[in-house]
Amino acid sequence: MPGMRSLVLALAGATTTALAQSFDFTTLEPSEDLEWTPCLESYECARLEMPLDWTNESDARTVAIALMKRPAVVDVDDPAWAGPIFTNPGGPGHSGVDFVLSSSARLQAAVDKPGERHYEIVSFDPRGIASSTPTVDCFGSLLERDAFFLELRGSQGLVAGERAIKYDLALFEGMGKLCQSKYDDGLEIFPYIGSASVVEDMVRMVDKSDEWRQSQQKKRGLEVRDTEEKPRLMFMGFSYGTVLAQYFASIHPERVGRVLADGVVNVHDYATGPGWLTAGLDTDSVFDHFVDACWEAEDRCRLYRADASADDMKTTLRDLIARLDAVPMGALAPDGKRVVVRGDDFREAFGVYSYNGITGFASLAVVFDVALKGDFSYLITFLKTIRTVPTVEDGCPNENGVQLVLSPPENLYSVMCLDGSDVRDKDSDYWVDYVNDMKDVSEIYGATLALIRFGCSHWPFRADNRFDGPFKTPKADKDDPSTPAAPLLFMGNRYDPVTPIRNAENMAKDHPGAGVLIQESTGHCALLVATSNCTSRAVAEYFDTGEVPEDILTCEESCHPWDTGCGVNGPGTGPGAGNGNGNGNGNGNGTVAVAKRGEMGFMEMLPRGHGHFNIGY
Repeated sequence: MPGMRSLVLALAGATTTALAQSFDFTTLEPSEDLEWTPCLESYECARLEMPLDWTNESDARTVAIALMKRPAVVDVDDPAWAGPIFTNPGGPGHSGVDFVLSSSARLQAAVDKPGERHYEIVSFDPRGIASSTPTVDCFGSLLERDAFFLELRGSQGLVAGERAIKYDLALFEGMGKLCQSKYDDGLEIFPYIGSASVVEDMVRMVDKSDEWRQSQQKKRGLEVRDTEEKPRLMFMGFSYGTVLAQYFASIHPERVGRVLADGVVNVHDYATGPGWLTAGLDTDSVFDHFVDACWEAEDRCRLYRADASADDMKTTLRDLIARLDAVPMGALAPDGKRVVVRGDDFREAFGVYSYNGITGFASLAVVFDVALKGDFSYLITFLKTIRTVPTVEDGCPNENGVQLVLSPPENLYSVMCLDGSDVRDKDSDYWVDYVNDMKDVSEIYGATLALIRFGCSHWPFRADNRFDGPFKTPKADKDDPSTPAAPLLFMGNRYDPVTPIRNAENMAKDHPGAGVLIQESTGHCALLVATSNCTSRAVAEYFDTGEVPEDILTCEESCHPWDTGCGVNGPGTGPGAGNGNGNGNGNGNGTVAVAKRGEMGFMEMLPRGHGHFNIGY
């Protein structure tokens, strides 16, 4: 995740191919009601019209939200039909539509109780994002974005010190002015894209989904129960999606049915703090765990050295990164193009591959192993695949007029900078101190995470309806229409590089009766990186009955890094199943796993197997 390009790719869901591009949402007329249309064989799509400005009823401007769902395996007239569970994959800025395509089968399998409860899995592109319109876009072309990221890369990263910090601030100042010019030219979405507005969109989606249910049941001649109780949200939020979970529950506790937060963001840090200080609390521990797990795997791990200890290797890898921080190295890519290799590039590889230990650790071990022998080709191939080192030709339309589509970094800043505290008046000394604070939190990754907040240093927009708390809910009571119908459920992995498990424990304290589940696995978001029967049972029970663990529930994963024949879908299934000596996808030949999005569906090899390079935050 380190270079800013990959960081934004990781956090904003940008990819080398866009799954949702295979369906053109503009063929659907936006509607005030939810009108599902079959799309892409087994899915259904809709465009729901919403107010642009939820704070001004007289404002007639609208946005169109793109939604997609995987229908339940039973029809709406079946007694086991349990309604929609909405999801958000993170970011901010990920495409929920893409997430349905890549993730919904896995999530549906986790929550369904065969013959008893069968759910629809629904997600949406948040306002301003991807297939929702109008869409945030400051640069106008991939080539312009590539130029921005290459210039940012050339500053050598925030680890380079005060001069690089000032230069990067100037780059983001230019981006802010560019976005302001787009707003001045008529792209009006920027001030209305914050999480508080998305929460109101979600309320409308819940209401319209319930109206759709009633209309379908009436068509079938079924009795529709007449009740004054408002429909409630069933929701699974991942990474930044846990921010939406906490915003929604705090703003509309009376509309909470079931809210699960997986890969939990500290919402106080996100909304009112300096930002991201809590994200890296466990990142160095994840790095150490990677090496320790490699030594436990011994010869199954390419990085293992029988004549050295795990601590020796940790020092060796840190020294490698530090040397390249001090003196970057010129190299040639396998395609013959020149590349400068930096210490940040190895941080990048660690950041991406650590999002899923099962599929990522074996590949990361290969990258480090060959680099220690003087071969940077695997690292460079990785960097080019995730476009940290972009191929310039991809920035131009090909002979058929087709241009590669990436989600812009503006997706991330458009939401995050509206939600967070205003840092536009901070001078360079503030940012130098901030970077140092982040490095104190995580030696290996702190400066990389700090760069995320830099995008807000000159972001020109603020939101009139910004919500900064209090982030809390009353005690759940299913018989009280003013409270949540069930407690919230917070969960995550023992080793998470960007949302430490302590976040789940701390955020649960703001919501009386909330449950906490810790999965003994490595990566970002428990349900998305490993299989655990214990986790699946607890999640299915939560959505069925609303019951959460009384005490912290600890669940073991079914597979571990370097296990033979294991993948993120479980033993012997899905991409990632392999012998651990190669890339973890079964070929065992040492090839770095650099699959493009869509080639492996939800469980891709890069970095963690769930349809984007990283799920979020």
